[in-house]
Amino acid sequence: MKEKSDICFLQESYSTPEVEKIWKSQWKGELFFLHGTGVLNGCPHSFIKNSLEFELKTTKVDQNGYFIILEANVQDHPFLFFNLYAQNKTNEQTTFFRRSVKIVTS
Repeated sequence: MKEKSDICFLQESYSTPEVEKIWKSQWKGELFFLHGTGVLNGCPHSFIKNSLEFELKTTKVDQNGYFIILEANVQDHPFLFFNLYAQNKTNEQTTFFRRSVKIVTS
């Protein structure tokens, strides 16, 4: 966690509330977590460093644990960050992406 990045998106990184506490003590900034389950272990996590001029406007989190959307101003410029963990099976991806687009645009 000693990287020089201001924003980090992690995937394939199984976590628990206990792991979240450890990462919060190591990362100086905001963290957005989706914890995995026995079925879904590669949930996305998003880290924003305190030193970045970052103003969070809205957050959308998929209830099934597949994505985190952050709408924010970064150094007075609007950004939409979308950290997505898509399904692996091609036949499930079409349904997943259609459902995700509906959530994002609503």
